[in-house]
Amino acid sequence: MNTLNVGYRIKRISAISVGIILLSICGQSISSAYQYPVLTSHQKFRIFVQNTSSAKAPVAAALRILPPQSSTISASVLGTIDISPVLVSPAPLPTDVSSNPYITYGDATPTYSPSYVLPAHVVLAPIPVCGVAASVGTLDAGSYTVDCLNGPASATQDESGTAVNYAMFYHTLVLDVLPAAQSISIANSGATAAAGGSGIVVSSTGYKGSSAITYALSPADPNCSLSAGSTVNAITVNAIAEGTCYVVATIAAGNYVKASSTAAPFVFTAPVVAPVSWTLTANDAAYTIGGTPPTLSAIASPTGGLLGSATCAIYATGDASYSSALTLNSSLSVTTYKIHCTGTAVAGYNAATLVDGTLTVSAAYVAPVTVTVNHHVSYNLSGGTGTIPAAFWSPVGSGYTTATGNGLSKEGFTFGGWSDGTHAYPANTVEYVGSTDIVLSAVWVLITPPDSGAQPIVLPKSPVVVPVAPTFTSHSVASNLVANFIKIVDVTFGTKLVAIPHDAGTSLTLTDGVAASLQDQLTIVVTAEGVSITAVKGWTGRISFPVVATQNGVQVELFIGVEEDPASVLKPTFNLVSTKKAKVAWTANNSQVELYNVYLGNKLACTATKTTCTLPISSIKNFKSNMKIESVGHQQTYSQKIAPAYAAKILATAGIVHFGLGSSGLTATEKKNLDGLIKSLKTLGVTNVTLNGHADSTGAAALNKKLSADRVAAVKSYIAKALPKLKVTSKVFSSSAPIGTNSTVSGRSDNRRVEVLVG
Repeated sequence: MNTLNVGYRIKRISAISVGIILLSICGQSISSAYQYPVLTSHQKFRIFVQNTSSAKAPVAAALRILPPQSSTISASVLGTIDISPVLVSPAPLPTDVSSNPYITYGDATPTYSPSYVLPAHVVLAPIPVCGVAASVGTLDAGSYTVDCLNGPASATQDESGTAVNYAMFYHTLVLDVLPAAQSISIANSGATAAAGGSGIVVSSTGYKGSSAITYALSPADPNCSLSAGSTVNAITVNAIAEGTCYVVATIAAGNYVKASSTAAPFVFTAPVVAPVSWTLTANDAAYTIGGTPPTLSAIASPTGGLLGSATCAIYATGDASYSSALTLNSSLSVTTYKIHCTGTAVAGYNAATLVDGTLTVSAAYVAPVTVTVNHHVSYNLSGGTGTIPAAFWSPVGSGYTTATGNGLSKEGFTFGGWSDGTHAYPANTVEYVGSTDIVLSAVWVLITPPDSGAQPIVLPKSPVVVPVAPTFTSHSVASNLVANFIKIVDVTFGTKLVAIPHDAGTSLTLTDGVAASLQDQLTIVVTAEGVSITAVKGWTGRISFPVVATQNGVQVELFIGVEEDPASVLKPTFNLVSTKKAKVAWTANNSQVELYNVYLGNKLACTATKTTCTLPISSIKNFKSNMKIESVGHQQTYSQKIAPAYAAKILATAGIVHFGLGSSGLTATEKKNLDGLIKSLKTLGVTNVTLNGHADSTGAAALNKKLSADRVAAVKSYIAKALPKLKVTSKVFSSSAPIGTNSTVSGRSDNRRVEVLVG
């Protein structure tokens, strides 16, 4: 709004009031008044109304009044001069967003000049200056009045001798300043930075002025923090941990339209660490055709190298490039396969070294058919001589007596019994015919030839009573007679010192060549007190060697006897292979062993040169049989007997119960079969069984699943009546594991079953 002095402001108000009253008297509408001349009280007024709309124009700010004249010139004609601001720069101003001409905050303030028409001979002084009222610096957002200031209040002309006063009418404009619409974006000095480092400097661009910019993490992230930058439009993002943080910048409202940037990502990486090597080893697995295929797995070492779980598949053993993975199901052939596993490494680990495992697929157990078969039993003297029985036929399972050893001989050897290549049998004992022809070969034990020095002697298994040393008065050392005998048992795991009494001032000596000849069995060291003895290389057997000592002034030979028994077997176990037989297994120790004996109570049940032995269930009686394993070393040395622990490795099929189509009821025949099975379970001392329920492919999947479960329940209920304390584990397979084809009646009949597994 243009600012005038106080006197003219009062005149305007008075004139406007009088003008409005006169208009009302004359019947003129205020809303449509425009330059209506009025003559009253000898003064002439002109009322101006801005009339941009005849319906809405207010009567305001338009009246300019001449200064009062004396009464002598009151009749003079009143003249007017209109003065308006005119835009100079820029031209033109837009009006598309506002009803008034406008600029945007931050634009330069427009300049204006006065526009008017003067009568002849009239000169204005001073010339009006037009512009935005109170314009200082950049205009803030809002509406402003454009007026012409510092012009004259009136002008006088006398061209005909008559003084005429001209009133000055100053018109105004409205200028709008709109808030600046801003956009803002974020830039960073680098794409990534290491977590825990100095951070990333963020700057903002795309805005005007110096209004404050607010930064924030969006969304809020405890793993990042913000700190002030070096300028008003910069900030630093610091990483506390590895990850990605998002920063958003905002301009506050005011002379700007409030603006906000989109969130910008800042990636922080973990410190560079040398990758760690690790190994992924596939676990070995095994199963029997018709049983449940195992779940393939692998072990990572160290365990932290594997991300998630390993992916495993089976391949033919000859598939070196793992080009054709095989499906693990019941259609596999009975053989061994290669298990190959891969896995994703955790960040910071190298690709794994992959170690394959082995899958062993065994044939399903088939109940043997009872047929009387004869097998041929014959003998082989293995280079010896003597009379042996002619070959003969004997039915499977029947007993026969091995040939006697009387009359059999071989130069340099003694007869040691018979062997079928796996087991050793004493002569003249009752054995049983197996499933194949039997060839028994003579076992010959080498007789150690004598030599000129001290001879090794074979000690009996029973403890030896050391004889009392006799007194020698007329024998020399050359007589080689035994003056004393000392026995040491089990020196493998430590050194034994044999103290030998001898005269003071003399020393003990070994006969020439003794230490060298025994270096594969014993380490012998002569000390001041006696002889230090250590068995080496797991040696077992009995041996003696001489030591020369001076006792009571006489040199004598003292023979030191050493017996080294084999250590007991390691990790002995036995498990049920089927309801007909069990397998005993163990691990060899570091002793020299010729064979192993397996005892049931006091009876020798099995002799083996390898570390396994298979026994019929009828000989074991039950899982709690008094079974022990003994190692036999050289020269009839024996380890301590050790009992194996039972290990359930593979479930064996004890029986199969069949059902009618769509039925879960037990027939009289199946109940009779279950009675026999229950009797066997009692005899074996079985404490838990597994029941697997199956169905054929007839009918809907949901029905087959229910039938499988009902069949398991029927068998479980029947067995529980006789064996209430038996622990039963149930599994339901529906039609997913057939043992016969579902395309035939007989095949479907085989598939409707419950398998009773033990082990």
